[in-house]
Amino acid sequence: MGADLIGYLLKGPARISLKGRKFDRAAKRVKLFTRLLELDELTEEELRSAFSAQELKVLDKLKIKPSLHIESLVGLKNEYASALKHINGFSAESFVFWWNLPGADDTMFRRDPDNRRKRILFAGESTWGDEPDGYGYRRLKAALLSDVASILGIY
Repeated sequence: MGADLIGYLLKGPARISLKGRKFDRAAKRVKLFTRLLELDELTEEELRSAFSAQELKVLDKLKIKPSLHIESLVGLKNEYASALKHINGFSAESFVFWWNLPGADDTMFRRDPDNRRKRILFAGESTWGDEPDGYGYRRLKAALLSDVASILGIY
């Protein structure tokens, strides 16, 4: 029995811009998870009282019952419960900076030989069965769990 190499091997653009629709979508996605983290400790009753009178009027005009909106928030929170702990402190900006110039002990990258505008990146380490805890591995895991990687064209 020996150690195993555990990590993520992904391919994406060689450089990602901090401007444009893709980055905006990724940043909004991270904000959604941040909001869910803020609401994580609230009960359903506290969620109901978290809506202001103005928000309730907007929901009413849209013919959305606040309870339905709250149920969807609770559903999202439950669906991504395991992901939320990995996304805490994650931001789209810091991920893009790291992807453009990866610097971590557990990370290796190279240009794709078939397409010079793409990058192949691996982050992980050799372990005895437990999950790696290197910086690059945690970055990629958060990006994959929050769907930021797929929004930015990283697969």
